[in-house]
Formats: sequence, structure tokens, C-alpha cells
Amino acid sequence: MSVEVSWSGLKKAAREGSWVFEVVPFKGETFDETAFDAAVKAANQIHQADIDRFCDGNMEWRFPTPTGIGFWCEYEMTGRQVTDFIGVLTAELEKQNVTATIRAVRQSQPKNLYENSDGMCLVMVLNGHRSVFQEGVLDFGWTAESHDLDAVVDCLLEWCAFEDAKYWIRHAQNSMQVEPGSVKELVHMYTRPVRELTSLIAETSDGRYRRMHVHPGGQLVVSLGSVAGSDWRVGLTALESIVRRLAPHIVWGGIARASTVALSYEHFMGYLWNHTKEFEEQPLHVLPWKLEARAELVLGFQVLGPLFEALPETPGWQVEYLDSGRTILRSSDLEPWFAQRADRELLREAFHQFPQITTQQDIES
Repeated sequence: MSVEVSWSGLKKAAREGSWVFEVVPFKGETFDETAFDAAVKAANQIHQADIDRFCDGNMEWRFPTPTGIGFWCEYEMTGRQVTDFIGVLTAELEKQNVTATIRAVRQSQPKNLYENSDGMCLVMVLNGHRSVFQEGVLDFGWTAESHDLDAVVDCLLEWCAFEDAKYWIRHAQNSMQVEPGSVKELVHMYTRPVRELTSLIAETSDGRYRRMHVHPGGQLVVSLGSVAGSDWRVGLTALESIVRRLAPHIVWGGIARASTVALSYEHFMGYLWNHTKEFEEQPLHVLPWKLEARAELVLGFQVLGPLFEALPETPGWQVEYLDSGRTILRSSDLEPWFAQRADRELLREAFHQFPQITTQQDIES
């Protein structure tokens, strides 16, 4: 048999919702990637009804992996469906005289990723519209506009591009190392549209990390690696430049000294508030992508979209109006906000200074 199949790993990956596999050539062998087109087309046909449930009508994308050629399928399969699909794929590849192993993509993540979690984080909510529930599709209440998402992702991919960097992509429950040349294609592939959390982690040669997490519901979390022992101003300047560049594409954005392992807006906010009394009493997580003009708290640096009310002059704060219709609000004294995590009293005071930001507003559904 010229094609070997690692069945146990494939079925386990499919059950866990990370239906990503790769074809690895036998040692010393090579193959023409175009040989897979006909094989995948034939395998797709056995589950065309499942494929048609998705608006883009696609089941797989081909991309390079460190050890072979990867394939990503966008829906979960049962064990029997995996057996049928791989069976057809194997038979077609053998007709083309391909000699290889088919296996689930090996899970991989950077070493020591979570050891140094103190850093600088930026959270953004993208321009979008209220989502319309569709049967069989999770409703997150807010859908990012595709052109805004593409623009933001492209900017962040550029920001994460280091010389000699290593890259990992996490999608749903799958985490894999990817070649630099396939990063952009894969990140866009996983975020068009966004159905699951997709993360890109870039590691520099000296062990520093940059992360971007793209969520359903138009949320993005961006983080720098540990800033312990370094100047926090450098991290703030880097993230501020991103905010200014991306301001036209976002409804709300904020920068804080926070845990860089926070994957979501909820984790980010929970870490900052640390479950203070105000945090527990507020109607939290009814946020800008649903109400369009409310934030849960005031940070030392944030950008507000056009639907937020105009801000009055307030002692200790600077207000800047951008040409894009966004407003930047920043503290006149940044050190208490960023030299370490903002303490509760600082958050409480800012929360009550700007009721027009943090008070829920009635907006028609």
C-alpha cells in the first residue's frame, strides 16, 4: 500500500472538532501538490450535503505544514464519515502513485508560552452590525464587517512578522506550528467568516511573543509578551500606533497592563476588574457590539466610536478627536495605569467620572 493512514489520530481529532490533517511524504519522496485536487474533490462528493450547509460551499483548503501538506475541513465529522472520506482520498491518491502518510496535524504550541503573563494588551471591537440568527449557526449578537476584519487582520499580521520568527496558529481546539509563508493565508482562511476563536502566536528568536486572537462577534485581543524589567512606555507606544492606524475600523478599543494569556474580552475585563463590587453589580458583557455605545470601564487609553456621546473636559484626562470620527481618551498621568496593573481604586474613580461611556443606553434592536 502506497498510502498509510493513522486512523486513531484522525478520528480523535474529528471528535474534538479540530478536523485538520496532513499528508506527509515518505522519507526521501516528493509529490506534486496538484495530485491532491482530484482526490479531495472525489472525497468531498461523498459528503456534499454537509458541505452545502455552509454558505461558502467549501470543505477544505490546502496549506504547507512543517512536515507535509495540510488540509483543513470546516465541519465536524463522525467516525464513520472520517473513515469514508479518508478512504476515498487514499484510493484516489494511490491512483496518482502518491506514497505518503495521512495523519492528524500534530498539536504544537510554543514552550513557556504561559510562564510570563504580565504584559500589555489591546482589545478591540470591530465595526459591524447586529447578527441575524441562522439555524445551525451560533449567534454572537454582533458580526464584524468583512472589509474591516480583513484590514485589521492584515495590519496585525504585519505587526507579528518578525525576522526568523516561529509561528503557531490555534483554531478551535487545534494548535499547530505553521511555516511563515502560509501564515497570512491560514489566518484569513480561518477568519472568513469567524466561527471559532483563531489565534496567531509569533515567537521571536530571543523568546518574546506577540499574540492576536480573533473571536466571533467582532472581538480581537492583541498582546505583547512580558514587560517585566522593560519600559512599559515602549509597549504602550507600540499598541497606541496600532490603535491609531486601525481606529476607522473599530467601535471601541482599549489598552491596559494585563495578563497576556487572556484570550477573550471577558477574560480581559475579568482580569482588570478582579471581581470588584462594581464589576459584580454592573450588567456586564452587554457590550458595544450589542448596544453600540457603551463600554464596561474606562481605561488609561481607549478609542471610542462615533456613537459614543461627546466627552466634556475632565481634569486629569486628555481628549483627542480623530478625522475618522473616533475619539481618543487618555489619562494625563499614564504611569499608574501602565507601570503595573491599574488598581481597583483607579478603575472605580475612572468608571464614575465618565457615566456617558459606562452607563447603558437604550438603542433600538
